[in-house]
Amino acid sequence: MFPLFQKRLVFKNCLNGETKVLSGFPASLGDSRCDLFIQDAIPEICSFEKNETGLIFRLHGDLECLIDGAHAFEEHIPAEKDHSLHLCNQLFLFKYTNNPKEWISSLESDTWHIVKANGASHSGPAAIATLLPLARQILQANPSAILRHSSSNTGFYLRSLEFLFGDEELPAQIVPVSATPSSARQDGPEINSDSGDFTCPACWLHFDRGDVMHIAVHENLKGDPVLGEDTMLRFLATNFNNRGQALDAMGISTSDMACPHCRGKLPPGFLDLKQHIISIVGAPQSGKSYFLSVLTHVVKRTLFHSFDTSFYDGDPTANRLLTVVTNNLFSASTPEQARIAKTGLEGDMYLNVPRMGRRVKMPRPFTFQLSPSLRPDQSLSLVFYDNAGEHFEPGIDGNMSPGAQHISAASGIIFLFDPTYNLAFRRRLHSSTDPQLTAAGFDQQDTILAEMNVRVKNLRGIDFREKIATPLAVVVGKCDVWSGLLGDDQLENPVERGTLDSAKLRHNSDAIRKLLLELVPPIVANAEIISSNVLYFPVSSFGCSPEIVRDSEGNPKFENDRPVLGPDPSKISPILVDVPLLWLLSRVEPSIVPTRLT
Repeated sequence: MFPLFQKRLVFKNCLNGETKVLSGFPASLGDSRCDLFIQDAIPEICSFEKNETGLIFRLHGDLECLIDGAHAFEEHIPAEKDHSLHLCNQLFLFKYTNNPKEWISSLESDTWHIVKANGASHSGPAAIATLLPLARQILQANPSAILRHSSSNTGFYLRSLEFLFGDEELPAQIVPVSATPSSARQDGPEINSDSGDFTCPACWLHFDRGDVMHIAVHENLKGDPVLGEDTMLRFLATNFNNRGQALDAMGISTSDMACPHCRGKLPPGFLDLKQHIISIVGAPQSGKSYFLSVLTHVVKRTLFHSFDTSFYDGDPTANRLLTVVTNNLFSASTPEQARIAKTGLEGDMYLNVPRMGRRVKMPRPFTFQLSPSLRPDQSLSLVFYDNAGEHFEPGIDGNMSPGAQHISAASGIIFLFDPTYNLAFRRRLHSSTDPQLTAAGFDQQDTILAEMNVRVKNLRGIDFREKIATPLAVVVGKCDVWSGLLGDDQLENPVERGTLDSAKLRHNSDAIRKLLLELVPPIVANAEIISSNVLYFPVSSFGCSPEIVRDSEGNPKFENDRPVLGPDPSKISPILVDVPLLWLLSRVEPSIVPTRLT
């Protein structure tokens, strides 16, 4: 008997009918020493670990693994849901459940169906051995066909079961019989990812216009061999309508395009607009997410009123997370509601992207478009990345975790320095009551900047003695806390109607640089080793000190032994947040943001 209300991990081997119930975690799959034996397996192929809402699956090594039809590397496995696992030519159904006996009983009738991706049945119910002779013919007519157990809502793509079809090879190109033979291809020739006119904002691999894939629309074309059964098929189009729109295999027009490498959906107008990447770098918990949210909110107004340029959401669907965060920040009624959670390596700010044959965590791109009112032909796209600071810590493998490689392709880099983490700044500000000065932790910001120097030059393949020409904005945040340390060097707003005042930019930069040289000289040294084009900026995302978040009884809340802080929405008044971006634009697009030389 299995104890009630204690979740177990249950496996059913679909090829031999054996079942296995695992109760200890972490649970491993692999050779005979593991919790679940896989024939001909290496030691510990993968493992399952518990978390608050289910399990975390982790693949160890380079073997191909499919969960629910999609390539799996590190995945969240929710409880009480059927899943399929294709590993080492073995097929399993599995479930993390309170009722393992009931689930095993539901699978005892070992009957299967072959169904379309939309659920319509082709054949069955029958044993797998009975259905396989029909599978090749069905696959040619329906490339998204699935082999599914009669009592389960998951299964396996037929196209991934080549090892069960015998010696005859599968067709090189699978096209629905109802479509014109030349109308669509799922795969094309191998694309050189190191060259091309375009760079994917999700995986940062290169391609040319002719390599772009399109996204099918017809419901019978649901299911992509790389992205999984719940994703619409990506294809290389050869048929188009009179408006130049690609036609999918069922003859339906589509305007949505995808990267040929990771197959992620490309932003609207991607092929038509010039693109600039803006990389935001900083140590963990230095305020990058707050900065990006406030920046995109404030610069919209500045560009329109001072530079006659519209700044707007270039991809509302992909930007939804940032939009929600920004709206929460500016429409909240309490500091707790306005608080933004830390951008973790596995957080919502990251996408699970197929890249170079495996799944990796990549920062979510946030795309905005700039359009000058009098020169719409000069419209362009800006793509922002908010990295978890851990990606720039020494020792992080850039190949296994390539989430920081956007810096090599960036048109401008913003390094956000948090002075409240620095001991020298805290000593100077000992009389301040700002809670950030007592809540701050270990300062490794100069190391992060030094590591960025190594990453940029390695990725660009340049001599370490060289400097890059990419403009680097060193942003010293929370200036409302420390600006009194500048003495007589008062900060000035360089934004004027139609221009940036270069003298005011330089005045602010010189004052900040002087202060940093006095208190944190490695920041200046490391920044000026990286780029020949460095400027220093004072910024405050809130313009006020955050407050300690309290529970209903008035007690402070803590997270990782530190008080939880959040801004009071009624006091938020950003200071010079938009200036670093405007300066970067003035360097790469001076026709949009001109500089007045004085």
